[in-house]
Amino acid sequence: MCTYCGISKATYVRIINDKTEIRLSVLQKIIALLRIDYRELSDTSTQMDLPVLVLQRLEKLIYAVSPDAEHLAPEFYTLQQRIHDRAISGHNDGFRELDQLCRIVSARAQDELQVSRDVATQLIQRPAAYGAWTAFERGLAIDAMPFLPYSQIVTVVTRIKHDALDCSAEWPEPALYTDQMNTCTCSYSLPQSIPAS
Repeated sequence: MCTYCGISKATYVRIINDKTEIRLSVLQKIIALLRIDYRELSDTSTQMDLPVLVLQRLEKLIYAVSPDAEHLAPEFYTLQQRIHDRAISGHNDGFRELDQLCRIVSARAQDELQVSRDVATQLIQRPAAYGAWTAFERGLAIDAMPFLPYSQIVTVVTRIKHDALDCSAEWPEPALYTDQMNTCTCSYSLPQSIPAS
């Protein structure tokens, strides 16, 4: 983000810690990089205005139930409908992608495995074309990984690793393994060292 915005890491830290004001040109670049709309920055925004906050709420509902649970929480379906309404009425790609994630999870809960795999594959295609991924794209990709074919899981993990190394961020090192049922699982361990920038 610093490179894209043309600021130093020290300036970035001062901005996020409210130690300095942000220049309009830097703010415009951040908005473009995060793919959000100016209206989403107003003081009147709610948690349904920012896709990254909605993703966090959605993840809490998805991961609150055990993987073998037959039903998702009723709150999931309420949030799914709100996301769907925003996806079809708005212009924000984030809500369209969240709508796809909801379709994946819902299809999986109904044992429609091929549908969940197909939609997960579609979901990953759009962010794959983006430059550096934000936390939102990484979150979507990680949430979609259990539904992807193994080759795409490797591609996603490689992309996350590349972005982490490219940004010199402290991201976990992915380790993929396959169990007896040929199910791919991702586990993470902290890297031993972070490359110097």
